[in-house]
Amino acid sequence: MRRRTFFGVGALGLVAAGTCSWWTREPDPPLDLVSLSGRQSRQFVPAGVGVELWAILRIEVDQGPVEERPPVHVGLVIDTSASMEGAAIEAAKVAAAELVGSLQDGDRLTVVTFDSRAELVVPNVELDDDAREECLELLAAIEARGTTDLAAGLHMALDDLMPHASEGRVTRVVLLSDGVPNDASSIPSAVSSASMAGITVTALGFGLDYDETLLASIAQQTGGTFHFLEEPGALVPLFREENARLQGIAAKELVLTLTTGPNVELREIVGQPYALPQPRVFMGLGDLSRGEERVVVARLSVGPHRAGATVELLDGRLTWRDPRTGQTMDEEVFLSARAEDDAAVLAEAVDRELEREIESAKAAALTLHAVALSRDGNDVDAVQMLNEAAPSAMAAAERLEDPRLLEQANEMAELAGALEGELEEDLPIPMAEPEQDGEQTRGSGGLGGVVTMPAPKSARSKRALRQAHGNAMSNFQARQNIVTKQ
Repeated sequence: MRRRTFFGVGALGLVAAGTCSWWTREPDPPLDLVSLSGRQSRQFVPAGVGVELWAILRIEVDQGPVEERPPVHVGLVIDTSASMEGAAIEAAKVAAAELVGSLQDGDRLTVVTFDSRAELVVPNVELDDDAREECLELLAAIEARGTTDLAAGLHMALDDLMPHASEGRVTRVVLLSDGVPNDASSIPSAVSSASMAGITVTALGFGLDYDETLLASIAQQTGGTFHFLEEPGALVPLFREENARLQGIAAKELVLTLTTGPNVELREIVGQPYALPQPRVFMGLGDLSRGEERVVVARLSVGPHRAGATVELLDGRLTWRDPRTGQTMDEEVFLSARAEDDAAVLAEAVDRELEREIESAKAAALTLHAVALSRDGNDVDAVQMLNEAAPSAMAAAERLEDPRLLEQANEMAELAGALEGELEEDLPIPMAEPEQDGEQTRGSGGLGGVVTMPAPKSARSKRALRQAHGNAMSNFQARQNIVTKQ
């Protein structure tokens, strides 16, 4: 079922319109660019027993006609700690200057840097030629020094953005960091504030020493995107890509609501940190640009149903705001199956296209879990998970003839090999005996009287972790459509 929400004109409005001059016209209607579709892995479920199946919900944005975009509000939050000194800070300045130069008159800009403290380099300003020139001069004077107070930088940027977040603009924070924050304890409150205000964060992890799980979480919880950049030369192209996304924003403040039917439980939204089961889940998806899509993969547990019964699986409702008109729009989809006891009917083949999407999402989620384990110092479990998951993904890739899944399987195997090499270098260090009680002290490695001290990770392992993490994240955020609507 499909439904659009439009605001009608009442009788009073018609009378008023009649008194206006003849050249007055109604505002342009919102463009019909966003679509929501859904499919499940099987159309039939066995009668009388419980079963699991998968649901795929796809949000697509058409390219649409070329037209002027609405004004945007950009907050640049740039890491200027000492580790950025040299080529990195110079590349960041060039990339930021290009982005600022590409913004239109009437757009708003905030620039914050953070090192040992946060600094409001460019207080919120509406751009014109003079303001743009002054901003570029201030960006050119940025220097690298000190430590990494990322939390202060993010809070300062949001404080400067918030007073203008309700103006109907598309508001975006672009956060660049190459290190681990001094203190991350206040970052969740900043992320929550951004999410509630409809401010998305594009998080860029630069180099090999940033906290990938933290930056990705900031992006994911605000409906933004995360990217891994290893070399300074990648900064300018990525900022150009971000500018292109800003130029094409077609829907903002997207929220996908999933509601299960009777005797159906939502057990997992792959790659998303929701506590399940819940009868209803609200997913904030940020904004989408023309030619982009978001894919949501959900695992459902279906209870027993009598033969011939229609199984009401899932309602999906998408709401968003048109950035041109500010108008709220929505679209709905409903998924159902039929309970059957006919073995021939139940032997239906699973849709290969859906199975590819499901297997790719599962492989990406397992990769992210393994990276998080490694980040917490648990390389043993990370390696075990990857060694179990990689062959399974490889077999599915060959069966489904899916090159994307094959690449994911190879990446998991390579990451497992890199982390195994790290485990071989871990050194057992004897611990001192406790002075008071007679119990033997146990180290984190689980061996009485001995603690395993992990050696610092090699560049090979860091690179493998960052690349695997960055590629896995692409499954759960906005990506380019392969095919757009005609």
